[in-house]
Parts: sequence; structure tokens; C-alpha cells
Amino acid sequence: MKRFHSTLVALLIIGGAASCAPPAIVFDGSAYPAENGETRALLVWVRFADDSEPNPDPVTQAARDWADPDVLPSVAGSIVSDDLRRASGLTRYFRDQSLGAFKLTGLSYPRVFVTEHREDEYRAGDGTLDQSRLTREILTFLDGEGGVDLEDFDADRDGFVDYLFVVVRSMKHTRLYPSHASGVSDLGYTSEVPELGKRSRLRINRDASGSYVRYDNAGNIFPEVDLVRLLAHELGHDLWRDYVHIRPVAPSPGIPTFADKQVGYVLMGGAGDARGDETISAYERDLLGWITCTPLVRDTTVVVRDLYSSDRDNCFTYKAPIPGSDRTRTIYLSNRQRIGPFDVLSTETDPRAASDQGLMETGLLVMATESGGRAGPVPADAGLHLSAAAADYEGDMFKPGDRLTPWSRPNSSGYLTFPANGGNRSTAPGAQVFSGLRILAETPEGIHVQFIADERSGAEFVDGDQIPVMADLSFPGTATVLGETILRGSASFDTLSVSGVLDLRGVARAGRVHVSPTGVLLVAGVLEVDELVADTDGRVLVGPNGRITGRAGRALDAPGGNR
Repeated sequence: MKRFHSTLVALLIIGGAASCAPPAIVFDGSAYPAENGETRALLVWVRFADDSEPNPDPVTQAARDWADPDVLPSVAGSIVSDDLRRASGLTRYFRDQSLGAFKLTGLSYPRVFVTEHREDEYRAGDGTLDQSRLTREILTFLDGEGGVDLEDFDADRDGFVDYLFVVVRSMKHTRLYPSHASGVSDLGYTSEVPELGKRSRLRINRDASGSYVRYDNAGNIFPEVDLVRLLAHELGHDLWRDYVHIRPVAPSPGIPTFADKQVGYVLMGGAGDARGDETISAYERDLLGWITCTPLVRDTTVVVRDLYSSDRDNCFTYKAPIPGSDRTRTIYLSNRQRIGPFDVLSTETDPRAASDQGLMETGLLVMATESGGRAGPVPADAGLHLSAAAADYEGDMFKPGDRLTPWSRPNSSGYLTFPANGGNRSTAPGAQVFSGLRILAETPEGIHVQFIADERSGAEFVDGDQIPVMADLSFPGTATVLGETILRGSASFDTLSVSGVLDLRGVARAGRVHVSPTGVLLVAGVLEVDELVADTDGRVLVGPNGRITGRAGRALDAPGGNR
């Protein structure tokens, strides 16, 4: 007999009598939750028989919320909603982020489940929890004196329980996973024949039908927000099962190299710490058909609306071919303003439980993925910052005034420098993305972005820009140097206007070069030019190894004798 808190006088019967016979069960061969449509989930709150004392010194709000081992946390009733019209917790999380496509409904079992034995009796040989044993014990109880008909949790009528969340109050002698994970998408038990439900017509699948999470870790500071986020992460392993891997891969933690999977990494699926981002990225939503991204193919200015908007303008993409291959990378632009309830930044400052939840930074998130192969989120600075503690995704977040071009730092070509098979930089010669972005403004309407299909036409260079090392890089129209810029490779210009500082260390060929009164041209390499003009106060300085020639090969003096 399970022990329950004495103040609970009656068991709430889950589900009611149907007015008509339920639809017939059809085994379709897949136990996984459908990406679109309704999924029914049951949460069971579990404590071990020897976890019987109140928390002596609860530091966090979560610990205070489940201080009494036999009284459910106050958030238990709001984690999953039985009615989409009054959605909260996980139901609201997935409803909002899928724009209504994924309908997760259900409820919590209304009493704390107490195990038959002490925690150490559920300890497997490797120190992890024997989930198979505990799952079978829970299912046996639910099917019997628990009064639950598990057929109420088979919305798609495929003969499998849709989803069972097991939330364990505290684990002192066992681990869910050898790496001490806070959750695991595995029930440990698969029923080989139909045996569950009042008519024994259902099965359960260990990989697809549920997950375990630890409440003592999951409810770090804000019980509902953080617990919902962790539960969503575990369910995400099943929704993105063809894409998610969280196994670190040297030398780049989190970049997967598994040949049997199409893509291999999504942000909500987690990085090395297995927690991942609080929100679901545009890329993840696109994988499941939850969002329609507008491709950018010509110069334009767009407003990127928040990801919770049903407007088509909540996601934009553009393509970048990978040199030396037939593959492309798709670059996603999405809005990370703090719009949704799970994105708002919340902070706990108590040194015993200091933590942050929600988006650490806001702005335009730019993310690259590879088609027809395996790729992870590729940062423009060729770094990787994907842990929960670095949720600003350094190198990918852009704010008003920022620009992403082939010559800025970070640059758009950085999205080609992480190859799909790991490592730090692409060795393909001439890897460049010539498209560019200007982040113009951030308003309640969204993030205003100027897209330039080809930055080479009418190019502008500002402080810190480096014209990339490429043979015969050509700039049609007038290219303008506005700040301190370095040219290391070889490039051709129709017209080059210098009003800032151009440090020419490579080879430049131009029909006309004009140095304005504020301009400085430092020639440490070779300048081949038809017409070189310097205004009053404009300076052309030629270094010891520098050379200025006409494009026909004749030597030219620098205007004004500046050498």
C-alpha cells in the first residue's frame, strides 16, 4: 500500500467516463509524440520511502515549494494544463513556441507517490537509478489502486502511452545518468505486449513514452519556469530525435559528428551541460514545421518579429554555398527580444543558489546550419559559446548599430569556418559569405534589419575591417574606406574612395583611387592604378617595400610627393 499525506481525504479520479466508445487503437509502428496534433502527458511526483523529512534549510524558492515531502509543490497543478484555453506551464510553452501546432495537454497525479522501498534499493550496479524497476512500480500502481486509465493518455490512439513525466523529489544515493544529469529522456522500461490501461490495450516505450527529472536540481530557483524548461528539454529529445545529440565531441564540445543523423544539434536540446536554451530557436521550429522562414535573396530592409508571433516575418534565412562542396549553409535570422514568459530574465542573488534564468541577452540571433550533412550552430567568430551560463551566444547576437559583413569582426564568412565534422576552421580556399547585415533598430514591433545580398557592390569599410585574403576579389562601383581598414590579400576596384585609413599590405588594382582631405593611404604592398588623386591634406604614404604603378606597368609617384 502506498503512503499518502493524511490530509488528502479522497483520490481525485483522473479522467471521466466517456460518452461514447473511444476510437480504435491503431499500431502505427512509432511510439514517439507526434510533432503536430495533441499529446497527452501525465506527471507523477515521486519521493523515496526514506525521503521523509522536510527540507531543513530550503534556500531556493523551489526547495521551499516542496519542503514537506508528502505535500505536492504548489506549481504541480500548473505544469501541464488539461485545457488549451487555460494553458500554463508546459502546455503554454509548447503552444506558444509551436504557434499552436503541438498541443501538449494532461495533468499531474494529485498525490505524492511514495516508493515501496528505500532509495538505495533502486540503485543499479553503476550507481544510477534502476528506472525500469521504478517505472514498472509506478505503472502497476496507476493501473491498480491509483485509479488511472492510461488510455486517457493515448491521444493519437497508436497503442502507446503518449508521455509519462516522473519528477523525483530528491536523490541522495543514486544518479539518473553517469554524468549526474538533472534529467534523462528514458523510462528504463518497455512493455513488449499490450498490458496497460483498464482494458490492457496499451504499451509503453522506454525511449519515446517519457522521462525522469530530479526536482532537487530542476527547480533551481524559480520552480515553474525552471522545471518546465527541464521537462521541455527531455521531451525535446523525442520531438527532435533525428537531430539532437548532446554528447561532447572533441575538439569542439557540442559539435556532433554522427553520420547517421541529418543535422545533430538544436539549441533547446542542450549543450555540454545538457540544459540548453530557454527558448526554442527558429531553426528547431523549422525542422518540425512550426515556423515558415522567409528567404532573403535581394537587397531589402525587414522587421524580424518575435518568434511567438504568427506573422510570417518571425524568421528569415539566406544561403551560403560551402566552397569545394555541393553543400550549403542556411543562415537563420531570428528575434530574441524578451517576449515570452520563459525568456524574461530572472535572477537569484543568494550566494548559496546564485543563478539566472531566461535570456541573458537580447537582439538578432544569427545562426548557420548545413544542408545535406551534419552541422551545429556556427558562430561568426568561429568560437563556441553554447552553455546555459553563456546563453547570449557570443558572436551570434547583434544589436542596433552592429553589422555583419565579410570584412567586419566577427564576419559573415565565419559561418563557413566550422566544418561539419568538428575542428575549428575550414581549410577550403576562398570560403566567403558576401551577404551582409545592418542592425538598424530594436522596437516593440521587432528588430529592423537591412540585408545586403552582395556587399562587394558599393562596399563600405569601417574601423577594424579587414578585406579578406582572396585572389582577384572584385569590387564593382565605388568602394569607400570610412575607418581604419587593412587589405591583406589581392583585390580589384572600379573606384576606391579613401576618407579613413587604408593600410594596403597586399595587392590592390583600381581604375581610380581618390584620397579625401581626411584620408590616409598607407602603401606597404602594391597599388596598381590608372588614376590616383589626393585632395589637399589627403595623404599617400609609401613604405620601404611599397610600390605604386600604373596598371600598364609604369611607375607612378604618389600625389604631393608623399612617400
